[in-house]
Amino acid sequence: MQKALTKEKQVKTIGSFKLPLVNWFLFVPSVAISSVQLSKIDPLYRRRLSSLSKMAIVAASSCLNEKLPRLHTVFASRHGEIGSTVKMLHDLSSQTQLSPAAFSLSVHSTAAGFLSIARSDHSSFTTVSAGTETLFAAFQEAAGQLAKNPSLSLLVICADEVLPEELSKFGDSTDKDHALALYFNAAAMQKELVIESDAFIGERSRSQPAIAFADFLVSGERVFHWNGMRTSWKIKLNEKSH
Repeated sequence: MQKALTKEKQVKTIGSFKLPLVNWFLFVPSVAISSVQLSKIDPLYRRRLSSLSKMAIVAASSCLNEKLPRLHTVFASRHGEIGSTVKMLHDLSSQTQLSPAAFSLSVHSTAAGFLSIARSDHSSFTTVSAGTETLFAAFQEAAGQLAKNPSLSLLVICADEVLPEELSKFGDSTDKDHALALYFNAAAMQKELVIESDAFIGERSRSQPAIAFADFLVSGERVFHWNGMRTSWKIKLNEKSH
């Protein structure tokens, strides 16, 4: 067994790609989200928003220039609308009839759909979920879309809530509700992210990747490291050359 592990350590699957970062915003709510922060959402829809959707919309609105007419979106979430899902499971267990509206708003792309409504933007969006490495999967998806269309304006949102009590053993006691929005565009780039991945066996990082990455962006450091279950991620931050 030890011999097999040693052999696997020697096999690296190295990948590297770049992303042109324009702006970013991390939202970690300390109090209830106000209606003012969601003013661009029709009140009819606003009442139906989950906490996850509210966080995603606040982060995106704070990150973006309102004059941007159209942009593609990658919405990433490890657990998605888990709060809504658990509530429906409780309703099922108590033989309460499920609300069609609640069911329709429990899908993984709910937040992305509401953001599209808020911006009156009918551009396509993609949803991504990849366990603890969801943020990096979103970066890979963004890089793929930008490789296909280098002039694309693209928004990445990574958002998650603290798991409900029933599922808390699958989370960490230090987890926080959060939403990170990052805007990418080659023509308007302010910083370049050079992202590398290697095969990895060892102790994984325990911090939430989106919050840890936002902390890195304000730290003044140039290299960010994060270890997943089987992949080690390194992000180098390069200033725009003039």
